[in-house]
Parts: sequence; C-alpha cells; structure tokens
Amino acid sequence: MAALAIVDLVRQPLAVLDRELRVRHANPAFQRVVATKVGERLDDTLGVPQLREVIERGQMGPLEVARNLRQLVIEARAIDPDGGDAGDAILVSIEDVTERREIERALRHHVSVVEAITDAVVSLDVSRRILTWNAAAEQLLGFSAAEAIGKRSEEIVVEDDGRVRRKDGEWVEMNASTVPVRDRDGIDIGYVCIMHDIRETKQLERQLREHARVVEEANRELDSFTYSVSHDLRAPLRAIDGFSRILVEDHGARMTKDEARLVAVIRKNTQQMGQLIDDLLSFARLGRKELAMTLVDMKGLLIELVPEVLAGTEERLIDLRAGALPPVVGDRALLKQVWMNLMSNAVKYTRNRERAVIQISGSTTDTELVYKVEDNGAGFSMEYIDKLFGVFQRLHRTTEFEGTGVGLALVQRIVRRHGGRVWAEGREDAGATFWFALPRRGEGHG
Repeated sequence: MAALAIVDLVRQPLAVLDRELRVRHANPAFQRVVATKVGERLDDTLGVPQLREVIERGQMGPLEVARNLRQLVIEARAIDPDGGDAGDAILVSIEDVTERREIERALRHHVSVVEAITDAVVSLDVSRRILTWNAAAEQLLGFSAAEAIGKRSEEIVVEDDGRVRRKDGEWVEMNASTVPVRDRDGIDIGYVCIMHDIRETKQLERQLREHARVVEEANRELDSFTYSVSHDLRAPLRAIDGFSRILVEDHGARMTKDEARLVAVIRKNTQQMGQLIDDLLSFARLGRKELAMTLVDMKGLLIELVPEVLAGTEERLIDLRAGALPPVVGDRALLKQVWMNLMSNAVKYTRNRERAVIQISGSTTDTELVYKVEDNGAGFSMEYIDKLFGVFQRLHRTTEFEGTGVGLALVQRIVRRHGGRVWAEGREDAGATFWFALPRRGEGHG
C-alpha cells in the first residue's frame, strides 16, 4: 500500500481503480476536482464510458470532457500498485485545463480581432523581432506573414518622413505608431506597431482643398453678381418708379381713371421688384455670414419687434398673445429676422379676420428649445407643405396677399444654420402654426 501513500503526496489529481472501474483510492487533489467514494464506478461518476478501454488495451486517453463548467483532461493506464500481477489496478489522472482553454479562447479572439483590423498591426519582442503580422500588414506592405515573422522590424518596415516602403519598392503614406507592451510588473516585454494607410485621407484632403477653392471662386462670383443686382438692377427700377411718381404729380389731375390705375400698377410692381431684390440679396448673403453667437433673450427680442410688426395695423383688431420664451444661444440679428418673418406672416394672413388672434409660445425638451407662432388666418393646404419653405413658392395669389415668396425660405435657412429645424401645420381658411426648434447649448437655457 506504499504506492497509495505516494499517490496522496502528489499534487496532480490521481485515483486508483480496480478492474471493475471501482474507486479503490483517490488522493485529496482528485477529490477536489471529482468528489467520489471508495467503491463507486468512476466511469459512471464521470460519465466517461471510454474508461473501459483500459481493461482491453491497457490505457485510455488523453480525453477531454466538460464537467461542472470545468474542462478536464483524463488519462488512465493499467498498473501494479502492490507488486502483484501487472494490470491489477488502473491509475486515473486528471488535469484541469479550464483556465488554459479560456486563455486559448481569449487568444483566438484576440487574433481574430487583430486580423479583422484594417490597419497593419505588428507585434515585436524586446529585440524588435517580429512575432505577429496581420492580414492588413500583408496587404499594405506586400510581405507575407511567413516572410516577416522572425525578422527584425527594420528589415521589413522601412520608414521615411511619414512614408513606409512596400515590398515592391513603392512608398506609401502611413501614420505609424509604436507602443510598448509591459507585463504585470511594468517590465517591457515587447512592442506593438500600428500603421494606418492615409492615402485615401490625403486624397480626400486634396479634394476638399480643391472643393474649397471652387467654393471660394463661386463666392467671389456671387459677390460680383450681388453687386450687379444691388446696383445695376436697382437703377432702372428707381428710374421707373421715379418717372411714374413724376407723371402722377405733374399730370395726375388730367389722367383718366384707367391711366391712373395703370401708373399705380407700375409703381406697385417696381416696388415689389425692389423688395424681391432685397429678399434675394438677404437669402444669398446668409450662407456666407458668420454667426455671432450670444445668449439671446427671446422674449425681449419679441417685445422689441412688436411695434414694427404692428405698424400700419392701427385700424385692425389684433389679439397678440405671448407666453414664456426660453432664452437661446444664437445669432441675435438672424433670430430677429426669423421672428420678424413669422410674425409678419401671421399679421398679413389674418388680415381678413374680424379679430386676428396670434399666439406665440415656447417650450423646452432635453435637447431643443421649441418656439411656436399660431394664427387664425387664411392657413394653407397640407397638400402643398413641401413647397412652403421653397424660394419663390407662394400658396396664395399676390392679389390676395402681397409677398415675394422668400420669407419662409429665409426662416428655414437661418434656423438650419443654427443646427435647428422648422416645420408647419395648417388648414385652408382655418389658420396656420409654425414651429422652429434650436439646439440647447451652454448652461442656464430653458
């Protein structure tokens, strides 16, 4: 029985079975892995019928099995523990390989991740010999893993002024960075080098620079066009309006009713054309104007605008109501234009109401500040909602309501330049509601 005593001293899990596969002895290490009792059939306890192979062949395994969330490698062979006939007993050894398998799975996962990366990833030992070389490194540099692994990095990776030389001699623009790999004690055990192909990025940068040049040239041409519109078109309009006014002043008394009406139409159309030029210039200039971002008191801005918006409506009954309006970070001058256009529209399109009701309010969400202008005016059909914010798009005839069709387009452009959005709802002859929402920025808003 001396052999069994020795089994107890061994750290590896060991058990001795008889030829019926019944446990004669199991050392403490074995009991910690597989709790068993003397006399139990180990093939039943482990669920490993292959143990019977030892009786016929003298050995079994190694065989890996899963038991109680552990991975075990089992081996067995016939022995003679007491000096009797050979094969009188069976020695079973178990190795717990759970942690090893977990490490292997983690390594396989690591390798698959590295292989999936589109950047070249190369690992080196402390002497800078290449240990791993992923698929992206093969593709970008032209060297296979077999050619690279084992070589010193300078033999394969040749860098010069932000470029790396491929196997075929071509120099490729890359961003390369090398970081040390340390063990748990902080000692360097190697390096990882990552190389990112920036050829596409450089090409995009060149395209962006070219695009910027084209835009700059287009802006200069637009400035020239704006100047021409502002001066060359205004001059004949002023002349037409001026001569028409003189005609009325000097000969108005002798004009027939139809003649006076026609001259009035001329003056009205020249003035409308002048307003259209102003609106177009404002719309064109807006895209190039830098935003002067400040904290804007929206309620104060609204109060400031009311006298201007209501000018000339003294004979009308207008009920203008304004609720709380949260302050916002934005360009005050441009936001003033938004309010002016929306409020002016509400005043204009409620012209035919005996009592015009215009309600203005604001609200706050987690990400936006939302403002609303609602009226009980002429409204519009939702069938044409897609045209509402387009340049020159009008849903009412100029004989009904004056305008150039640029105001709402200007509102949308200003709101979008602030990173916001604008939308509307309406019904014909039942009023309209316009909303615009701006992103919350900074502290203390809303």
